Amino acid sequence: MAALGVLAGVTIASRAARPAQSDTEFDITSPKRQVSGKKLAGDAKNAARMTMYNMVNSPEMFDELKKIAKGSSMEEMARMSHAKSEDSELSQKQSMDEIMVRSQEYQRKRKERKPHDVLLDLQRGNGRFWMGFAQRPELNAMERRALIIAQAPSVAILGCSDSRVPVEIIFDQGLGDIFTVRNAGNMLEKATHGSIEYAIQHLEVKVVMVLGHEGCGAVKGALTMSHEAIAKEPSQLQFVLKSIKANLPEAELQKVTDARARDREAVVANTTVQMKQLLENPIVKCRVEQGTLLVCGAFYEITSGIVDFFSMGRNGMIEGI
Repeated sequence: MAALGVLAGVTIASRAARPAQSDTEFDITSPKRQVSGKKLAGDAKNAARMTMYNMVNSPEMFDELKKIAKGSSMEEMARMSHAKSEDSELSQKQSMDEIMVRSQEYQRKRKERKPHDVLLDLQRGNGRFWMGFAQRPELNAMERRALIIAQAPSVAILGCSDSRVPVEIIFDQGLGDIFTVRNAGNMLEKATHGSIEYAIQHLEVKVVMVLGHEGCGAVKGALTMSHEAIAKEPSQLQFVLKSIKANLPEAELQKVTDARARDREAVVANTTVQMKQLLENPIVKCRVEQGTLLVCGAFYEITSGIVDFFSMGRNGMIEGI
């Protein structure tokens, strides 16, 4: 397997292809919160240290991420908060027709956005969430009614059904912002694949994300349960576990002795297979080549609230974004 996975958005190359390194480099100079790193070889405890959660122990990096999370200065944040308050008061005074016009204009502007702008918005939204600056966008009663006209999400996310991973909250998005498809283990099968196709073909989303997460019970079960044990589960659950199990490089994963690192590697491996399957879809492939769609993977760390983003490079390797 060319790439086993990504730890905290760090590009991880083949164990055999890269020499052992004993240090780690992080670069947080871009607004995309890109992280680059050297592969840590040896025991899995070192690999586990390559997480954003531990990375923020550095005051300098913490401050840099804080700026990215806000996307502006404290003064600008105060002005934005004041403007948001005024906007809320204004919307309360507006007629339904006026709000409908505003809603349509908002949706038009969202459709004009570029894929990387949409991704950056998700990265900043997650930054606000885990840093404690979440804006928690809400709509008043009349604005919610205006949503009946149409939906105009910019992103479609295939995520896990896990109750601890509510996508709108962890990306600090509001009603109508995300087209969400969820099932156990964020599996790409007929129904979920068709839902993603609908989002691309008819809603014209700009980003499709496969979102795995720390502590995924479906992935853990598929990895740790034998085929005999899986055969004792209810029929539909068997299908889920067998499908995920087929995505996992079990021999490689068993070499990782640290439980947390193994969990991360398994989830990313599962997510990566689904990304590859999506990129083979003719509709997805065409939009990606045209530059109107971006397909990425992500790993949500429940313990910190941080989402690490990665994409599939041209050489088939995972790359942090």
